[in-house]
Amino acid sequence: MFIIKHKQKNKQNGFTLIELMLSMVFGLIVLSGVIYIYIAVISSTSSALKSIKKQ
Repeated sequence: MFIIKHKQKNKQNGFTLIELMLSMVFGLIVLSGVIYIYIAVISSTSSALKSIKKQ
């Protein structure tokens, strides 16, 4: 009996283009949320400081 073993020489490891694009979109969504929160904190701090200076 002959045993035939198939070797996959062209087995490629890594991410597909779709996976990379989805991870980039997810990263941009998270980054935009962080920037939005940062701007909100800065503006509220600024307005609080202005109200303190008026008193």
